[in-house]
Amino acid sequence: MSRPWTKWVLAGIVVLSTNAIILLQAQDKPTESADSEDSPLAVEPKTPEDQFEAVTLMTELGRFDLAKKYLQALVDSKLSDKELLAIRDRFGTVELFRLSRTKPLQPASQTFMEMVNEASRRNAHDPARIDRILADLDKSPREREMAILELRNIGIAAMPRLIQHLGNPDSDQDRDRLVYIITKMGRPVLPALFGALDSHQPMLQTAVLEAIGFLAQSDMIDPLWYFAFGEEEPPSVQAAARVALARILFGTAEKTKYITAHGAQDRIMNSAFAYLGNKRSWPVDDEGRVTLWKWDTKQATVKSYSVTPAAANIDSAVRYASEALKLPGENREVQALFLSAVLADTAYRVGWKESMPTGPGTSFNLALTSGLDVLSRSIEISLEAGQIRAAEAAIAAISLVGNDNLLKTDSDDSSVFIRGLNHPSRRIQFAAAAGILQLDPEQSFRFAGRVVEVLTQALNDDGSRRVLVIDPNNARGTSIASAVGEMGYNQQTVATGKEGFEQAAKRGDVALVLMHLNCVDWDLPQTIANFRADARTAGLPIVVYGPTFMENELKTTVQRTSRCMYLIFSDKRKDVERQLAPFLAVNSEPTLTAAQRANRAEAAIYWLAQIAQGNRSDIFDLAPATEALFNAIRNPALAPEAVSTLAKIPTNESQIYLAEAAVASKQRSEIRRQAVLSLAYHIQKHGLLIGDELIVELKSLWKKTEDPEVQTALSSLVGSLKPSPAMTETRMHTYTIPALPAEN
Repeated sequence: MSRPWTKWVLAGIVVLSTNAIILLQAQDKPTESADSEDSPLAVEPKTPEDQFEAVTLMTELGRFDLAKKYLQALVDSKLSDKELLAIRDRFGTVELFRLSRTKPLQPASQTFMEMVNEASRRNAHDPARIDRILADLDKSPREREMAILELRNIGIAAMPRLIQHLGNPDSDQDRDRLVYIITKMGRPVLPALFGALDSHQPMLQTAVLEAIGFLAQSDMIDPLWYFAFGEEEPPSVQAAARVALARILFGTAEKTKYITAHGAQDRIMNSAFAYLGNKRSWPVDDEGRVTLWKWDTKQATVKSYSVTPAAANIDSAVRYASEALKLPGENREVQALFLSAVLADTAYRVGWKESMPTGPGTSFNLALTSGLDVLSRSIEISLEAGQIRAAEAAIAAISLVGNDNLLKTDSDDSSVFIRGLNHPSRRIQFAAAAGILQLDPEQSFRFAGRVVEVLTQALNDDGSRRVLVIDPNNARGTSIASAVGEMGYNQQTVATGKEGFEQAAKRGDVALVLMHLNCVDWDLPQTIANFRADARTAGLPIVVYGPTFMENELKTTVQRTSRCMYLIFSDKRKDVERQLAPFLAVNSEPTLTAAQRANRAEAAIYWLAQIAQGNRSDIFDLAPATEALFNAIRNPALAPEAVSTLAKIPTNESQIYLAEAAVASKQRSEIRRQAVLSLAYHIQKHGLLIGDELIVELKSLWKKTEDPEVQTALSSLVGSLKPSPAMTETRMHTYTIPALPAEN
């Protein structure tokens, strides 16, 4: 190795062998250093490259103490990637490797070698760097070995450039040698190879498949089945895929006759189902993210993307469903699976806070044109996979293109709408309820009562999250409720299991239920059973709490109950949150935004009004919605339809609520007027059902109000109360007669 010494001075004569070599003195004046009297260098090296050259020279001279000193200085100086790679490029991987194996220099030499390797990995995206390493393959066997070792150390980050060479017919790199090198890099590079299969370049695909055949194991072959039998793939690619499968499954390329198309579509579909249901695990980085390798047409190679595990699963589900769809045959199951996958993909991209896009080219419009059979099965697949928003969109689509025959089934469980009404997710429940009303059924069906219950819950949802605590010991229940309340929940504590169930079923804001293991009236098993049996509460997360020593006693009960866990009692937020957070992250549905709640409430009031105005109250009993409708009167956007719907409910409760709305002093005058007129209509149709106290208030308002429209409406109401002849005469006497005749 040539060494251009221009600033360094060797202070004397060093004996390298039996012959003495006199070293030249430089013109520069020697610099003083702590070790200058012991060092053969008259001037200490300044730059990192000079320091490393000093390491190599001192090693050759047998001065390992000085070599290690300079090497440790390099390790401690926190060199940049540029400086580290400059050392690697000048001195070569072989020299770095030699020093790392020199025991007197360890561990500093090993640490420095790893620093250079890390810099290479960080800069592996630079094609020029990979090309410089590839150039070493044409050098000595030792340098070729070191080049392969460096590529192995760089790992999958080197694959984009290697794949570019594989796919480029004009590349100066030998194709077979590249395949060999890739196989030497090991299984960690497989994700990039699988990504390259989507290149639609037969020359590249066959090379990649050859490498996969040597690297993959039998549990890694899902991506190969389509390429082995997809009619859109060239014969060369199909043959290469079958060879790869034979080599992986049978250990030899000679058994391709055993690789048949029988069951290939089912295997691909099973992969799609598994990914759609989030049943496949991924290696994740420190931030919990997955690296996916996808084909980049512009760069003619693969490119890495950092995504969440959920995004990786959906991406894979769409891929496999699409591949299954391309195989021969018009399979409705495959079509439904593909529709579920693309709806789930759209839903994930827009997130929980945004609406699903509609219009040409959207997955929703594809759903509208897919047919009832495919839509029905797509809903089932999405629900089974836990893809709530995909199922929600499919239900909305089928309600727009279907009819009430979808409710007329031989089995109560075979209707997707009825299953939706009873699904744990309130999003699905609401979609099913709105969908049923969109179908406008003309006769009743089982679970028809659930429709109004679901709409009522939507009206009651004010956006707050409520924790419901069931504990016969009020002090204990209150203390744990307060701890959970500090996590952002409103609190409610009840003493019995029965009361807790009734409150949870009635309210629309309960998001979490805590039960002490010593529940009374009902006991714990009965309380849990009732919560899970009723559609209104089936989806609520249930937390059983108690002392530490009882956790194993209740292990079976908790395991057999969906969305359930055991919590060791504490009244400290830190302890409670530490136990609850992982459970809630998996088992809680994202809350609606304010805009989503408003839209849902408007939809709910619209459909309740439609039931009232469309004479469908014989199918859908509106009475359970009475209180929610009264509360909705406070909302200006909902008040008009809430009042008109209350007027259609033939109960004394609805008449009382109309009267209370009429006398409410803070209510807008137009709503008070509507409430008075609706009350008069209700009294005429169903008789007087309100008490004397409210009648007195109404009459007092009639006398005192200065709003002419409200006063006129109240006059019609007072007239509907059937006054006695004496009262009528008294009122006539108080009427003011104009003093002068009309002049018009």
